[in-house]
Amino acid sequence: MTGVLVVLDESGKAIGQGLALARQLGQTAVGLFVYERGWNVYIGHDWLLGSNARATFLGYIEEHEKAAEAELKARFLAEALAAGVDARFEAICCDDLEHLTDAVIREAREGGYGHIVCADPLTRGLSPRRGGTAALLRGAPCPVVLAGQTVAAA
Repeated sequence: MTGVLVVLDESGKAIGQGLALARQLGQTAVGLFVYERGWNVYIGHDWLLGSNARATFLGYIEEHEKAAEAELKARFLAEALAAGVDARFEAICCDDLEHLTDAVIREAREGGYGHIVCADPLTRGLSPRRGGTAALLRGAPCPVVLAGQTVAAA
């Protein structure tokens, strides 16, 4: 499979550039939303703190993730329709120990995508605390386009 994998984050910076690249290449754009599940491990658990505050925070994060998915899905598909680009939306989950960038790399590899487009900096969940775009650039199985970056012609 070829196509452009557009990593969706709250900034939305990758959407326009990802759709433009897909249109230029005549390929499908896939908007990828990754549910960040690492918060459970990131905040740890101290039995002295009481589970109510921790559970409330994790519930807040889950609600935020669902709202972000709905907003980004609607935005991505609307912009794809307006641009005349064949597009679809996918949502996947990280496990508690997997970084968001690892999930993107796994998805790109398994899906056989030709390009990944993401915002720089990548602002989904814990990504800024876990290497962000640098981690994605190191492990990506295909070229990565960082939205908002200018590349000088050679």
